[in-house]
Amino acid sequence: RNALQLDERRIATHLKTIFDSRYAEGLVLVLKGESAQCFLDVIQDTLNRGLLVDPEQSRKARRIIRKLSEASETLPSSLFVTGVSTRDPHPLFAGGYGDIYRAEY
Repeated sequence: RNALQLDERRIATHLKTIFDSRYAEGLVLVLKGESAQCFLDVIQDTLNRGLLVDPEQSRKARRIIRKLSEASETLPSSLFVTGVSTRDPHPLFAGGYGDIYRAEY
């Protein structure tokens, strides 16, 4: 458990270094495919676990997620709901940002 916490802190520290370097950010923004997916998942997981305490670092993390997602046409895996079955064919509600369907999980 202690080793895991130490690893999580190290990952957060490495991410902060990337966020503060334009050169490193440029290298990140050319990632594609599985490399982009893995990097996005690490950043999102770090945010979800609250390991980036500084609001400025959290802002930079969200910014890189947005920019890398646009460049690689990939989103963090945790943003997808998996295991959904029996979705109604027509939405319950529709709007400018998306449609809402009834389904079973």
